[in-house]
Amino acid sequence: MLILRELAYGSRRFSELKADLPGISANVLTQRLTELEERGLVRKIRLPPPASVQVYEATPWALEVAPVIGKLGKWAARSPLHDPTLPLSHAAIMMSLETMIDAKRAHPFGQGPRRCRPHGRVAAHVRGAGSGDPGSGHHQGEQRAQRLLLDPPQ
Repeated sequence: MLILRELAYGSRRFSELKADLPGISANVLTQRLTELEERGLVRKIRLPPPASVQVYEATPWALEVAPVIGKLGKWAARSPLHDPTLPLSHAAIMMSLETMIDAKRAHPFGQGPRRCRPHGRVAAHVRGAGSGDPGSGHHQGEQRAQRLLLDPPQ
């Protein structure tokens, strides 16, 4: 599932996947990609020149599971063993934003939610959460950000 999460926002080189999946060996990643390819979830393609590199991409069928992966991530974030200090890949951050931020609640902030559509999916980009400088309203920014979450922490 983590490989599919990493491919949910576009094609990736093997080295990029390995870098964003800490702890996975090159052999295990190769095996998993081969299995996903055999099952019709991943395609290996060669980009045209000047790049001319091999990349992996999720098939349209595989992309259908992305919302399920997001929901599992939302569930896992509530675990008492969840460590929010662990690093996240850009794909994990985007999926977290899609899962945790309610675009309707985000609308009053800034000029409303911005939309991007990787593979036809929607993600909200929120502006104006505070700079973090003392006296700048950082706490107020945190409160605003909490109100954007679908299920804010208690």
